[in-house]
Amino acid sequence: MLDIIILFFLCQRIKYIVEAKGYRSGKWQLLTVLVWIGAEVLGCIISIMMGKSLVVAYLSGTLLAIGGFLMFQERVKRLPPQEPASDS
Repeated sequence: MLDIIILFFLCQRIKYIVEAKGYRSGKWQLLTVLVWIGAEVLGCIISIMMGKSLVVAYLSGTLLAIGGFLMFQERVKRLPPQEPASDS
């Protein structure tokens, strides 16, 4: 449940970044969710394969998800501003 609340605010953050650069936000918000869930699942799987408890697996999954989001956010911040379409 906490993940859903966090994702809501993270998607809003990405929305403001990409809209200021002239991009549509839907695709980038979907990618935010996919990066978060993918990194979280990967972190959990790696921890479980190492023989850790489920609590440690959840915590490491969450930490990896945060790291994945931070890398994704930096990538989004480096997007070039989009040129406005000309009506010629």
